[in-house]
Amino acid sequence: MKTVSGAIRLTERDECLLTDLYQHGAMLRGQLQALHFEESGLRRVNRRLQSLSQARLIVGAPLPLGPLSTLTPASSPGSSGQWVYRLGSQAVPILAARLGLDRDIVRRRVRLGSPTALAHALEIAQARVVLAVLGKTEPHFRLESFQPEVCHSWRARLADGQERGESFRPDALISYRWEGNGNLSFLEIDLGHTSQEEWKHKRELAGRFLTSGLFAKHYTDRFVFDIWTLTTTTRRADTLRRAAERDASGMYHFTTLQEFSINPLSFINLPVPGFVSDDM
Repeated sequence: MKTVSGAIRLTERDECLLTDLYQHGAMLRGQLQALHFEESGLRRVNRRLQSLSQARLIVGAPLPLGPLSTLTPASSPGSSGQWVYRLGSQAVPILAARLGLDRDIVRRRVRLGSPTALAHALEIAQARVVLAVLGKTEPHFRLESFQPEVCHSWRARLADGQERGESFRPDALISYRWEGNGNLSFLEIDLGHTSQEEWKHKRELAGRFLTSGLFAKHYTDRFVFDIWTLTTTTRRADTLRRAAERDASGMYHFTTLQEFSINPLSFINLPVPGFVSDDM
């Protein structure tokens, strides 16, 4: 199916690219190329992105991360001088129709957030690229889906009978097959800005999502509750791990962003944790 927008004719690949920009918020040119232009040269990629930009379907700008540009997407080989892309205003009606969403919901993505939020979005996209590349080089691994910004909300009853809203919001849900077996893992990206209290609150929400039976309800009880946490340094990973061992042993696994980009199989080959979901 093709959709005409102004003077440009959109292909299915174009609409998938726009969908990814909606879901991730922003992506680097190299990330878009890895996911949507695998067999195309850089000149062809740039020409297509320019056409989409001229139609105001996407907006490109130099990477404005400053000190944060030392993180993995911006320090990956060949990324020097890359532009970051986000949705343009003309993509709103196209994506609203494609995804069955209200235009105002889609329109919220037509903004460039703070440098910290942008760095976070790019690292999530980079994790997806790493796994997509792994699926092309490792015959035992297949990435089935990568869903950014997963949110499960529910009402929790307090001891005094009152209720409060709670929300388990991992950065992504990864569905993959390893040696033919289906697996699910949640992804958390930590850029070093999460306080001890915020990290504790995240762990508590994850624990309640599991023990309440909501994980089993949404994903069945045959999957292990597994959260991959990627952070900036080995020291930071050790700090987060020590805190998690006190109340979330077995749920979280930690490594650095750089190490994950080099060896994502270090997560996939982990022994099965003892903390599994109950069918409640």
